Amino acid sequence: MLAGCLYWPDAPETVQAPTKPEQVEEFRMQADGPLRARASTAYPQLNKAIENRFAGHYKPAFTEMFRQAADAENEASSDPTLLGASFYDWVIEDSYETAHLSRWVVSIRGKRYEYTGGAHGNTTFFNANFWIRNGRVEPVRLGQIFKPMYLRQERVEQLIRRELKAQKALWLKDVTRKELLGAAFTFSKKGLEFHYHPYTVGPYTQGSFRVLLPMAEIRHLIFPGGPMSRLAKAK
Repeated sequence: MLAGCLYWPDAPETVQAPTKPEQVEEFRMQADGPLRARASTAYPQLNKAIENRFAGHYKPAFTEMFRQAADAENEASSDPTLLGASFYDWVIEDSYETAHLSRWVVSIRGKRYEYTGGAHGNTTFFNANFWIRNGRVEPVRLGQIFKPMYLRQERVEQLIRRELKAQKALWLKDVTRKELLGAAFTFSKKGLEFHYHPYTVGPYTQGSFRVLLPMAEIRHLIFPGGPMSRLAKAK
């Protein structure tokens, strides 16, 4: 967190970006603080039919960290120099990538870059996946996609390891099944994609890894009536 580094104005600047496919516009917020610290976030403003159902669920994933970082200025000293040189250039930047948007399910990947001092910053991923289940919006759990998961997890793990081996992930042998299946994920008609940030399956120098399990290989594993069931049936 950018403790004590940022000032969040009463009305954070909101910039509307050009229209993108499947969404109305993009919202951005940025707060600049003392010692060149800054925080920013961006999230999609979807078309009205989708927005009315899901906005209150996916937006907090992209705004909460920003608000915490910006509000921290209220607890800081009025003299930024008291914070010390280690606070210079602290950064939190959230961005997104849409995987699938429809009236019954949304899948969005969040990417967070943080620099809080040291040799370099780091990137982590989080997902904002939600679906309509029994008339209510719920987060998508991996176990709902391959239910019963206890019968499917070994095969899913095998597919992930195969792809990471092909990408030469150096730490793959030491990574557990729980760690592989616990990564952020998104899904679309193309299949199920896992997102591994630096230090997860390889050293920082290898960067992040993306693993796509093609629909053709997992269609028979997908649980009928689950979050990906309609995508699995799509041509």
